[in-house]
Amino acid sequence: MYNKRSKGVTILGVYFVVTSIVCFIISLYFLIKMPQQPLRVYYGIFKQDPRILLRLIYIFSLISGIVTFFIGINILRLREKWRKITLYYCVLMVFCMTGLFLLTKNPTKAILSADAFPILFFGMIFYFLVHHNVREQFRKEHIKKGGLLT
Repeated sequence: MYNKRSKGVTILGVYFVVTSIVCFIISLYFLIKMPQQPLRVYYGIFKQDPRILLRLIYIFSLISGIVTFFIGINILRLREKWRKITLYYCVLMVFCMTGLFLLTKNPTKAILSADAFPILFFGMIFYFLVHHNVREQFRKEHIKKGGLLT
């Protein structure tokens, strides 16, 4: 009999699964229904055709939705390897969100708004997954399934 998951790990796994499905569906919808008229986008780099940036964001969101789904499923299964992948994913998302954050016209105003929330949120997930009790829970499950500690 395997150990039960903690409530925090269960909530995190379910959160990843639900948000990945929603993110995938919304991104796919907007990628297919991309308007053809010029768009107003607040990213100064893509002044000629802002739809290029939007398509890149939607494609990144599709890939992110697929990866997040697998992360959520394997977090619920207490897989140590996927805990580490989740840590790398959180770092990647912090860098991506910071990049988008810095591309805005007025970063000072963005700091005061809700634009900084994803950066803080992925930072909190990272902190949760490196906590001693959570790491120990994943390692115990890894040992019970015959894996080696690395």
